[in-house]
Amino acid sequence: MTIADPTSHWFGGDHVRLVPPIHLPSSDRERAQVEIWMALGEVPIGSTRGDDGVARLLFGPGTVADRIEFAGADTERRIVDVRGAELDAAGGCWFHVLRPTDETPGGPLEGVRWPCYDMEAEAAATEVMRARLSESPAFSRMRPEARARALAGFVERNDCSGCHQRGRPDAATRGERGAVHRGTDASGFFTPPTMLRDTAPIEPYGAFDPNLDDPAIEIACPADDLERHGPHNGGTRVRCGDGRVPVGKLDWSLLWTRDSQRAKAICRGRRWLIGHMDAGTRAIHAGAVDPCERDGTDL
Repeated sequence: MTIADPTSHWFGGDHVRLVPPIHLPSSDRERAQVEIWMALGEVPIGSTRGDDGVARLLFGPGTVADRIEFAGADTERRIVDVRGAELDAAGGCWFHVLRPTDETPGGPLEGVRWPCYDMEAEAAATEVMRARLSESPAFSRMRPEARARALAGFVERNDCSGCHQRGRPDAATRGERGAVHRGTDASGFFTPPTMLRDTAPIEPYGAFDPNLDDPAIEIACPADDLERHGPHNGGTRVRCGDGRVPVGKLDWSLLWTRDSQRAKAICRGRRWLIGHMDAGTRAIHAGAVDPCERDGTDL
């Protein structure tokens, strides 16, 4: 799998960036280095109810969702990792992972794709990428111990099937569902359902948690026992003393006052999702755009 021009592929076509109300972890203290970009097919976004009675989004053929991680800033900012999923016309699902072929900003990406939840295919794809990375310039410069840790970390993070389980609820306790605390929709995506609510679990991974420095985000624990701990790769993190998961809540009034551009970005994503839903699903989530009326843009 090759993407020769990442800029035109994601940032100049049908893909839309989803900016979740509760920040995702970042490798940089000053800027968000993880972005979620999504494209949809012609079938409207629907919903389905699981055994727990919760209505979850269900995406149709042609949907593609990518988690894009960057490094650097300004003209030197470049993509360092892409992980995503695609729903094909036959109803199948394909995971993919991509890495840059060199360290040039805007340079091509190469990777592999495999059928979702096919563990043998996932293991084979992971090994192909691990072998490629071990010979890449960035990994070749590392000392042997650091290279081994970095390759092991890649292998661990490539557990797409184990992480992106369909219709999983939010984790209630730390580590209950692995590295990610947020729940998924009926297609196995994390970010679309969190786009439509003002609260979400705080994630434990990543070097920095931007929510800690955002006055519009209130973080709390069920037992009011929030603790700060660290440093964690240079940054402070939070956890609940009793092992439960902290939850972040967005204060829209404060966000509009302090960072109207971020508020508008969240609203653009919400309107885009809701505008592509079928009538029944739109009725469930229509209230998500109520805080967006302040920017004067209609759904």
